[in-house]
Amino acid sequence: MGGNVGWNGLVLVIGKGNFVGNGGGNNSYNGAVVVAKTLDSSGNPLATLGAPTFNFSGGGGNGINYSSGCIAQATTLSTFHIMAFREMLN
Repeated sequence: MGGNVGWNGLVLVIGKGNFVGNGGGNNSYNGAVVVAKTLDSSGNPLATLGAPTFNFSGGGGNGINYSSGCIAQATTLSTFHIMAFREMLN
């Protein structure tokens, strides 16, 4: 993530478990961010969870804020829907 990007709810980074935030901006993530490494660098499932990476070097007024209200609203949905999907290849 970078620049003027924001979200209210849950952000799930699952797979290779790599979250990178950089650049300035003024929006924030309100809710929770979960980062889990379930795949190796080749995309194969791991036998046990690996160590995820989290790098947030943003500036400006952005940030990540825990919000139980945003989490409650997100988890009261009857089903989850994928709003966006992005896969980055190394």
